[in-house]
Amino acid sequence: MRLSISLKAVTFVAATLVPFTALTADDCPCKCIYPVSDPKCINCCFHQEGTVAATSETSVTIEPPSSGPNRSPKTFEIRPDTKVQGKVASGEHATVYYHKAGTKDVATQVDILGFLPGELTPGNAPTPPDPCHFPQFPGAREQTLPPNTMRAFLGNSMVFSTGDRIVALRSGEDDILVLRRVGTGMFVSAKLFKPNGQLAAEIVDNHFFINPRDSFQIRQAGAHSLEILDPQGDKVLNLEFLNPTTLSILGNVYGPRGQLISIGRETQRVGSNTLSAFCFGDSAVALTIQ
Repeated sequence: MRLSISLKAVTFVAATLVPFTALTADDCPCKCIYPVSDPKCINCCFHQEGTVAATSETSVTIEPPSSGPNRSPKTFEIRPDTKVQGKVASGEHATVYYHKAGTKDVATQVDILGFLPGELTPGNAPTPPDPCHFPQFPGAREQTLPPNTMRAFLGNSMVFSTGDRIVALRSGEDDILVLRRVGTGMFVSAKLFKPNGQLAAEIVDNHFFINPRDSFQIRQAGAHSLEILDPQGDKVLNLEFLNPTTLSILGNVYGPRGQLISIGRETQRVGSNTLSAFCFGDSAVALTIQ
């Protein structure tokens, strides 16, 4: 059976590069169903990912990821025209797209992960050598990970989680790379910055948003992988879903402060720091970049 990746590419305007300003319902004439590309909608359409904590016919409450900057549950109003993909039930992983209406947050789309198109699907490649079994320092304790552990290889280094969500890279309050495993697929969310720290592109649950001035491209490189190219056609990031528990990541990206993050096969560089065959986890955030 042939497996494929369906990814949607749209554009966003420079307004996404500055803090959002909440607008009233009258100021936001938008459906806020992603992807959003209309300049009028950028500043009044938002999204929240997390776990469904409670639900009714007229509302859904989302508990944000424990690693997020705001951990307070958030309740969204569901109206007759709210688009719902999947069955909304407590414990399900979801992304809610919404807009402000006075003091209310009104859901315009609720996506239950695992019911969506655009998943990276797993291959059958072997898992690379596990650096957690090769401690870098004398006296370090080897870690034996459960077979089901979710692994993301940054070159020959690895971040891992025994859950279904990894913030692989974070800088300040910006989650640069987030991986979520659902069913037989995996969703990727990422922020791509330019050397000057300006946001150039963003992936939200495999949906790709680009700044039209920068013309980043996303390309399916195989049944289980994708590549992101910069305006010059050079590869910025390569993601490969090796098998149901393992993702491989290679590339050169920048953080929001212009920090170079170079992920090579044998070495990884963050600013002046060089890593090789390191193991990070099991925490909500694997690697934080200052």
